[in-house]
Amino acid sequence: MERHARRNPKLNKKKTETKRMTSVDRLFLSGDAEKYIDVNLYEEDFYTQTTDISSFFASKRPNKENAQMFQDPAFFSVYGEDTKDPVHGEETEDAHSKKRDNTRHKSGHRLNILKSRTNKPKKQKKVLTKEEKLKRRVVISLIFTFVLGIALVVGYILASKYSNSKTYVIKRDKTPPKATVTDYTIFSYETLTPEDIISDIQDETAVTVNQLDPIDYSKEGEQIIRFELIDEAKNSSILEAKVTVINDVTAPSIACEPLIRVTTGQSVAYKSFVVIHDDYDEDPEITIDNSKVDLSKEGRYPLSYTATDKSGNTATRNCEIEVSAANGYVADEDVWALVDATLSYIITDDMDDIHKVWAVYEFVRNIPYTLTDYSYDYMYEGYKILHDNKGDCFGSYSASKLLLDRLGIDNIPIETSSNGHHYWNMVSLDGGKTWYHYDATQWTQWGERPVMCMISSAELNRISEEHLGTHRYDASQYPATPADSMPVPDDIEEIYGYDY
Repeated sequence: MERHARRNPKLNKKKTETKRMTSVDRLFLSGDAEKYIDVNLYEEDFYTQTTDISSFFASKRPNKENAQMFQDPAFFSVYGEDTKDPVHGEETEDAHSKKRDNTRHKSGHRLNILKSRTNKPKKQKKVLTKEEKLKRRVVISLIFTFVLGIALVVGYILASKYSNSKTYVIKRDKTPPKATVTDYTIFSYETLTPEDIISDIQDETAVTVNQLDPIDYSKEGEQIIRFELIDEAKNSSILEAKVTVINDVTAPSIACEPLIRVTTGQSVAYKSFVVIHDDYDEDPEITIDNSKVDLSKEGRYPLSYTATDKSGNTATRNCEIEVSAANGYVADEDVWALVDATLSYIITDDMDDIHKVWAVYEFVRNIPYTLTDYSYDYMYEGYKILHDNKGDCFGSYSASKLLLDRLGIDNIPIETSSNGHHYWNMVSLDGGKTWYHYDATQWTQWGERPVMCMISSAELNRISEEHLGTHRYDASQYPATPADSMPVPDDIEEIYGYDY
């Protein structure tokens, strides 16, 4: 057991502490306290006070009664240099690694002598010269400047990477939106949206358009419709638009020749014999019923035209088409080639429609009148009078129709209802709304040459009555004209060389 205790510090310690406690109880502990004294001392305290060990322990331990037991210096032995414990023969701990010396009472009590506080060597502070201090400051300044530069470069790189270069100025939007308002006149069958009325919206943010008042399409007349414009900053403005609703109840008018004359085998452009006008609809729908017409056989056949405007108003005009034997034949392309050549001779680019009508009138009016056995094929008769430079009233009507059709000017044929047959045209320059009489026949037998270009029905009737009723017609079958004739342009006399 003794051998194993020496090898095992824990067993050795337990055994030693047991002996110590027994010895200490007998030597210097009072009462039944079972303690041993373990005092920590610094070297200088121990060595300077070993001459008066009794007073030393009295100062360290408040129990003076116990301290009297230590008056005999022989109770203590000091181990500073030796490595063996004189009581137990054990090796002491390394003083340098544990930073202490072991001092024991001869009875086995341990006194811990710690490393000296006063004997520890102190470092001497180096005194720098003025040049060294300056050098140190310069080095520190350079290091600080270098570190600061690195920080600025890194900050700039990070700022460039994670932020854009835009500068934002936060301001409060207090300006209400603006827009352009368009007033409308519509028909009851049409509809409008806010986008039709409100346009060109001006604001820095998106704008919402709210229509505050609905449009009553069944109510004819003017209505005030309000619109509210709200931007993203909740600024708003109220705009007003004027919407006029028209209830169209008037049917289109249909102008056509009551009896349309064609020849057998002729291709008929039925729309060329009719002009349809509506007060509001510029392009009414036209339906032609020619189901009973046989162009290969002579005779009279019923023909009807029906016009319907966008409001649903409908008008129908019934007439007849007479098919007779042809006196001759000319290909359509030959007819239009001669018409185009004639127009290139009499029409210039600076002419408006009224001057074009007068140019056609003056050209056809100067073709000599010759009574012929004409057919009722206006394309053939028109080609013949332009080609031969002679013809009768049907030829003059036919040539004028071809030339005016090619210019896109509306015209219809008209003929007398009594006192023989005579043909002329009615012309409109406003899409069939307003009509005037046009007769380019050369009346050489009258001795005078009355002007009958764009004249009213009243003027035509006056001329007719002065010349034995040459232009009596059924006015109910044709469009009415204004009370007065269309004024003659000021430069017509200068252009054509005589007084009108």
